[in-house]
Amino acid sequence: MVDAGEENNDMEWILEIMTEFLQSPMWKNPIISFVEEKCIVFENTDENRLEYTDIHSQFKRLVESKLGAYIQDLGISQQDFVVAWSRAQKRIHKSLLQQIMAVEDFMLFKKMMVNRNIAMNKEAMRQMQAKGRSTNRISQ
Repeated sequence: MVDAGEENNDMEWILEIMTEFLQSPMWKNPIISFVEEKCIVFENTDENRLEYTDIHSQFKRLVESKLGAYIQDLGISQQDFVVAWSRAQKRIHKSLLQQIMAVEDFMLFKKMMVNRNIAMNKEAMRQMQAKGRSTNRISQ
């Protein structure tokens, strides 16, 4: 029988490893790449197009494969991961939580994609304006 202190140590270890993984390039690079590549089709409207649900399904598969492979590599059970995950929600940065919670919550996923699309558009506008200002200085 496992005592409560030993179980807490196990959960603490899983929480630490999970937090490190969610902040690592192994997790962040494919997730960020996916979001940036696919967010361009998401518009800030009430309409939920079929294309959005297809992309959400692709996102689910990506997250599940990344987490599943990592859990398997660690040699922990799905149940231990779920318990650790429920505890981790108080300690992990909101943006990391959002990525995983978006797997099961389509509206959260859509909001994440729309927000990223808006941010990318704003950045593109800033770059175009900066380029326009530097072009004007050169031509003067």
